[in-house]
Amino acid sequence: MPTPDITRRILLAAGAVALPALVAALDSGSDEIDAAECIASNDPARELCPSDEEARRVLARQAGFLCEVRGATFVGFEDGSCCYTVETLCEGIGCSCAHGRPLRVRGRVRHAALSPRARAWFDAELPAPRLAGLSSAERGRLAHYWGSIALHEHASMPTFHRLARELRALGAPVALQRAARLGIDDEARHARLAFTLASHYAGARLGPARLSPPRSGPASITGLARRNLREGCLDECRSLAAAVTMRQSASDPAVVQVLDTIVADETRHAELSWSILRWALQADPRRVRRALRSELGRRSRAVEVSDQATVPSHGCLADSTLVAAADRFEGGVLRRVAGGVLAGR
Repeated sequence: MPTPDITRRILLAAGAVALPALVAALDSGSDEIDAAECIASNDPARELCPSDEEARRVLARQAGFLCEVRGATFVGFEDGSCCYTVETLCEGIGCSCAHGRPLRVRGRVRHAALSPRARAWFDAELPAPRLAGLSSAERGRLAHYWGSIALHEHASMPTFHRLARELRALGAPVALQRAARLGIDDEARHARLAFTLASHYAGARLGPARLSPPRSGPASITGLARRNLREGCLDECRSLAAAVTMRQSASDPAVVQVLDTIVADETRHAELSWSILRWALQADPRRVRRALRSELGRRSRAVEVSDQATVPSHGCLADSTLVAAADRFEGGVLRRVAGGVLAGR
């Protein structure tokens, strides 16, 4: 559960203190992802490439225990490498809770696949976590867990980019536009830190495969308000609750440093989301309030969790623990805040 100071900051940002139900929906289970990957050519001079099945087997070996590579389709030759669209199934790739400001496509949380050859996402200045005393199973679990967090944080970057673009198109206050642009940098930093932890646990440099953000249509005040409620006021606030809970259990110095950074930044993001909501209601009270009530009514779904082994000292907790923390935050704070906003108080 977030601290009283975090709760107070959200209340002040929303400008409200009381209100109707917010029922959050966290996607869980398997993520089927199409990502582009390249491998070395058999004969670069002649641009000879492995068959789709041969490429699938090569990529499967490179992915190791992180994801199942279900298929590969050749798309072209680039800089001496053969590139394929890869269908990857990452089942139970960490916690089923999304982190950051989730990227949703047709209602599902999406992110890139893990790439075992990425080097640009490793932060050499972050101290290595303490690996002594961890079993190989625990290290594998932690690589999955922090890899999952990193992928969700990475996918938050295009979400913030879209938010900043819509705020600008709709003439939102400059301070809100600037905060949204800063959010892109924040999420990139979170992703890099989490990928660095995952890399240490895995014993290999990990990062994201290519991610193609969804296309978005023209900006509208009601569309912005709906997405901001869903992605920011709801999902990102729940992510904040999960991060605070992880921080309370963590004792490894590197993990503590990463979670302190994430909690501080996500608290600002939560404030931003509620400030945007308040601005949207002021800009077009009747239409926005109707859209928000409709959005709340659509979001009543059960949350499924899939608990695995935990390593609390390294921030790795059970899904059920994180979802319970998010539920308590939602029930104790977010419902009252949202109700007050929609009631105009």
